[in-house]
Amino acid sequence: MTVIAYTSPDIPPSEFWISAFLPYTIPGFIIVHLVVALYFLLTKNWLKSLVPGFFVILGFSFIPRLVSFHFANQQKAGATFSVLSYNSRVFNVYEIYNKNNPSISSNIIKDAVTMDGDIKCFQEFYTEKTGKFNTIKKLSKTHPYYYFEPFFINQAGGGFGMAIFSKYPIEKKQIIKFKEKSNNQILYVDIVIGRNKVRIFNVHLQSMSINDEELADSRSQNRFKQNMLKALLRYKQGSIRRSKQVDRLILEINRSPYPVMVCGDFNEPPLGYAYKQVSNLLLNSQEEAGYGIGATHNGRIPFLRIDNIFYQEGIMIHSFDVLNDKKLSDHYPLLGYYSFK
Repeated sequence: MTVIAYTSPDIPPSEFWISAFLPYTIPGFIIVHLVVALYFLLTKNWLKSLVPGFFVILGFSFIPRLVSFHFANQQKAGATFSVLSYNSRVFNVYEIYNKNNPSISSNIIKDAVTMDGDIKCFQEFYTEKTGKFNTIKKLSKTHPYYYFEPFFINQAGGGFGMAIFSKYPIEKKQIIKFKEKSNNQILYVDIVIGRNKVRIFNVHLQSMSINDEELADSRSQNRFKQNMLKALLRYKQGSIRRSKQVDRLILEINRSPYPVMVCGDFNEPPLGYAYKQVSNLLLNSQEEAGYGIGATHNGRIPFLRIDNIFYQEGIMIHSFDVLNDKKLSDHYPLLGYYSFK
């Protein structure tokens, strides 16, 4: 059972959907083997402690995905560029998000403009041609190079989609659509930073579609069971789609002629298939320079890390933070400082 759990992050849910759930049993197996190994050691059954001890050691490789121990006094000195990744929840354009308080939308747009980041990747981006939500005009004042790809234009002429803004020149732009009229897609741009080029991927993978408010507010045991079963079914369906989407992302990463960075909303915790496949190729900023759990979801489900910035060998990280004081979206922004080796 432990071997199956440990290997499950490499099994595509599109081929075996149960593998979408198996990785989350891994912490439990590590704890069980640790308790058993300690019991045999305390009772001086050295030989019997070897098997559970072996599985505890194997399980240590999963720990950095769950918690990091890099302290906050990292040095930004020496970094040559910074990257921000932010699911901005369409800048709270809907009343359900801004709670009938228009200043909330103005403040989240102000955050998007003023936060650090030579390169800014936005998922769930929204812009209009004029007025308060003319976010492209506001961001392009400091980041003149950008790529915005709408998947939907509303009656007011506002565009919903994803965007990448840069202080450095953009050479190539490309979109990879998973399906029409969906914000789940991939953008990438080739950016020239001094003598170097880097390919920046901005990704938004299939949502988990779990309503944490619905789960938290279930008023009876039966209602909670119904909502939980509904959430598990949605997670299963989302995992199958995400596995296909991340397989396409891996294909594009391997095609890149330049060092790669991947930013975005993965909609999946670090023990899942999507995270594991990307981490087979790239380093994760939270793992390499973050501190603590690094939760990125601002909602009722605690400790949920579903947003990431990955980077390739050839790029060096100097500092990384989850900006959890920015609470206007349902995701916290991620900010990292990097240089080329």
